[in-house]
Amino acid sequence: QRLVRSAGGLPGKASTTHLIHLQQQQQQQRQRQRQQVATRAASGAAGASSDSEANMGAVLFAVGVACMGAFAFGYHLGVVNGPLEAIARELGFAGNQALSGLVRHNCYNAAQTV
Repeated sequence: QRLVRSAGGLPGKASTTHLIHLQQQQQQQRQRQRQQVATRAASGAAGASSDSEANMGAVLFAVGVACMGAFAFGYHLGVVNGPLEAIARELGFAGNQALSGLVRHNCYNAAQTV
């Protein structure tokens, strides 16, 4: 805190009054800052509903693309699982679970890249 001295160099009644006035100004400034922060927070919360409505189209588009991707992945898995037994018989590892899993894994990876 600054202490304002009177003309004689010693703290006087005028300097004490000035000090009190400075403290009141600082308190008022802090109160205004708090009010500004609260106002910004309230306007942000109120604006969030309009922003969320504006972004709903983008969200629905992203969800639709994700659903189509999941459907395509599931379709490819169904395509792979059907002939897996025939592939195992043709390549000669019909009873070997490890090799069957390796083929299935490679087919899944290929289905993901399509």
